[in-house]
Amino acid sequence: MYSLVEAKNKVVELGIVKINKPLVAKMVLSFVAGGMIGFGFLAYFYAVRDFGPGLGTLIGATLFPVGLIIVLLVGGELITGNMMVVGTSWLNKKVTTKEMLSNWFVISIGNIVGAVFIAYICSFLGMFKGLDEVLLNTTNSKIGQSVMQVFVSGMMANWFVGLAVWLNIVLKDGIGKIVGIWFPIVVFVYFGFQHSVANTFLFAAAKMTIGIEISEILLNLSVSYLGNILGALIFVSAIYTIATKD
Repeated sequence: MYSLVEAKNKVVELGIVKINKPLVAKMVLSFVAGGMIGFGFLAYFYAVRDFGPGLGTLIGATLFPVGLIIVLLVGGELITGNMMVVGTSWLNKKVTTKEMLSNWFVISIGNIVGAVFIAYICSFLGMFKGLDEVLLNTTNSKIGQSVMQVFVSGMMANWFVGLAVWLNIVLKDGIGKIVGIWFPIVVFVYFGFQHSVANTFLFAAAKMTIGIEISEILLNLSVSYLGNILGALIFVSAIYTIATKD
C-alpha cells in the first residue's frame, strides 16, 4: 500500500487522466458505470425480497458492491467517484474548475442514461415482478426524508464511496482492491445513505412499477447530488490534501 502522500499524488494523477480522456470514452464508460450500479441495486432488492427487511438488507448490502467493483477494476466512470478523484486534482490545482465541471457533467449524463437504460431492460425482462413492496419501501425511505436529511445523507454516502475509490487506487493487489472497495460500500448501503446514481436506478424502476412523481425524483436527485459532491470534496479530497501538505 502506498503512503498517504504517495496515495494523494496517485489520486491527483488519475484525476488528470480522467480529464484528458476522449469524450467518446467518457460517455461509454459512464454509461457502463450507471448500468453496473443499477445491477448492484437490483441484487439488493432481490435479497430484501427473499430474506426480509432485516437479514435481506444486510445480504443486499453485501451484494451491492459488485457494481462498483466491476466499474473500478474493469473500467468505468462513476460520477460519485469522479467527484473525489477529479475534485482532489482540482484542490491541488492540477485541473481547472471548467475542466472539473465539464467532466462531472459528461459523466453524470452517461451515468443517468446507463442507470435508466438498465431499469428499462429489467422491466422488459420482467425482473421487477414481486418487487413492488421492496421498491415502495425503499423509495419511501429515500423521498420521505427532509431536504436537509437527504443532503447530509448524500454527504455520508460519498464519504464512503470516496474512500472505496481511494482504496482502489492506493492498494496494489487485486484482492486488496476488492476488499478495499467492498467494505465501505457495504456500510453505506446498509445505512441507507443517499447515492444519486443508485437513486436514479431506483426511481426509474419505481416509476415503471409503483409510480412516483417526477417532482419528487428531481428534488431528491438534485439534493443528493449536491450532498455527494460535498461529501467527496470535504471528507476525502480536502482532508487528505490538508493532511499531506508540507
